[in-house]
Amino acid sequence: MHKNGIEPLVTLSHYEMPLALATKYNGWVDRRVIDCFAKFCHVCFERYKDQVKYWLTFNEVDSVIRHPFTTAGIIPSRVPEDKMLETCYQALHHQLVASAMVVKDCHEIIPGSKVGCMLTKLTTYARTCAPDDELATQAKNIWKTCSMPMCMSGASTPPPDPQDVRAQRASTWKCCPRMPLP
Repeated sequence: MHKNGIEPLVTLSHYEMPLALATKYNGWVDRRVIDCFAKFCHVCFERYKDQVKYWLTFNEVDSVIRHPFTTAGIIPSRVPEDKMLETCYQALHHQLVASAMVVKDCHEIIPGSKVGCMLTKLTTYARTCAPDDELATQAKNIWKTCSMPMCMSGASTPPPDPQDVRAQRASTWKCCPRMPLP
């Protein structure tokens, strides 16, 4: 690839939670999966350190809410129905912790490497053209667009809740400076 001017970009996790980890730990719900992922990534970094400098930790890390099994290996029948959202966020938290750990490891093994993640970009449309509906929808879209990058880049505070339009306009807009304020 390099001799043809192609620079590889490797995604370390792209919807392939090992079935053994899904069945033993219920996927990313269990914190022990963090260490499994970190060991896997370490081997990849060591093995390909001379060939790859661009890495993605997770494909569509934010899709766990929509696709719990595919994204995080969560077996829905093992989760009480009223706890599914909470369980998905716990799994996502573990993925973000794992990502932070392996980014550090990658930079130590491969100086000058670049590590990121892939996000899903889904657009929400307002129910009506009423100003309140439009503002609420803009706030939700900004939250969906900015919350994961803020977490992945080490922001010290999460963005405001998408239901709080005033807080959205006051603070979350900062993460998307090219977007005009309504």
